[in-house]
Amino acid sequence: MKLKSRSAFALGFIAGVCLTVVGLILFAIVLYFAIVQPASERKIIQQQLSELSFPTVQDVAGEKADPSVREIVTALGEAYLERPENVGVVIGTVIDGKREIVALGQDSRNADAQPVDGKTLFEIGSISKPLTGVLLAEAVRRGELKLEDPLASAMSKDVRIPKVDGEDITFRHLATHTSGLPRVPPTIQVWRAAAYDLLLTYPYEGLEAAEQDRALTMVADTTASLPGKYSYSNFAFTLLARALVARAGLPYDQLFHTRLAQPLGLKQTGSGYPAPEQGRMAVGYSGGQESASWVAGPIRGAGGVVSSAEDMLTILQAHLQPESTPLAESIKLALTPQAEQKEKGVKTGLGWMIARQNGGFWHNGATGGFCSYAAFQPQSGVAVVVLSNSTDGAVNPLGLRIIRMLHAKAVARDQVDKSP
Repeated sequence: MKLKSRSAFALGFIAGVCLTVVGLILFAIVLYFAIVQPASERKIIQQQLSELSFPTVQDVAGEKADPSVREIVTALGEAYLERPENVGVVIGTVIDGKREIVALGQDSRNADAQPVDGKTLFEIGSISKPLTGVLLAEAVRRGELKLEDPLASAMSKDVRIPKVDGEDITFRHLATHTSGLPRVPPTIQVWRAAAYDLLLTYPYEGLEAAEQDRALTMVADTTASLPGKYSYSNFAFTLLARALVARAGLPYDQLFHTRLAQPLGLKQTGSGYPAPEQGRMAVGYSGGQESASWVAGPIRGAGGVVSSAEDMLTILQAHLQPESTPLAESIKLALTPQAEQKEKGVKTGLGWMIARQNGGFWHNGATGGFCSYAAFQPQSGVAVVVLSNSTDGAVNPLGLRIIRMLHAKAVARDQVDKSP
């Protein structure tokens, strides 16, 4: 009798635990779709409104007939810092071969905060992708691979890789966002996405090689053939960086340093946490809260590079004048249009986005606590970089307004110089 009652109690206890677990899982799912997902959507809407409401060059120029580049950039930067969520911003420009840096605000909200400057280090987020694109081009130059080589050639044979338009996914597909792979791997669980939205944690934790392989298999199992349309993918660039490492036989940090940073003479740019002598790292913020770093994670080739405004201007000038660098052939290949999706108005090089209207190149970036924007126009020889230690999306219209202003000034001066 006692044995039966104990068994009944045990079964009841186990059933209670199971129901509790199921209830918690259901509660987490409801919480995500009721609170977290709408919060994410609100962030996107707020960012779009933020971009629309950002002042124009005409707004900040006022009645001054011909304000200087520095005056306009300073006024736009000050307007950016008027927004309470923003902490610091550094803006670098190139026009007529002249570099200029405007630095405003602080590198943190902490007691030991210091003013930002041209050497302050920022996470540049997805601007890491065009740099990985140059590394891909350099691997092609060295004969380590071809753009048409399949991703499978750099992966273990037991990894199942999906097809794109019935064909093998190639390095060109990965570098131009035409692989059809999802933006993030399907193995990133709901709870991890929820933790990022609510707690500002790093969402790609644990996405090492084995997890990437599992994600590829999941995609292959659920989709017979991916469409070869433009679809922005952090996952694709993570795999691309991994393939470059496999072909070169070097860790990504070392590959980045020896094949990109060193040849271009970059002092404050690297993959992974910077050495103390490289400079002072800014603290990143999202919605006024300090955010976890994205630097040392497994997506370095997609978004894990740290740089300064000074080094970013060096990178942009190298792209404006490839022949002046040891990487001329590789940079030229990286800038060559590789794919076009007319229905979306998108052209891409190896990582760089290409404006269809005037052939300018650009990319932006965002991590958990930083935003960035970089653009250059070979036709007029101008460039801009904007680095911020907060996630306010106004960095994009800020950078866009500046590159358009620089281009207009350069073209106007050229026309004056050519006039009889």
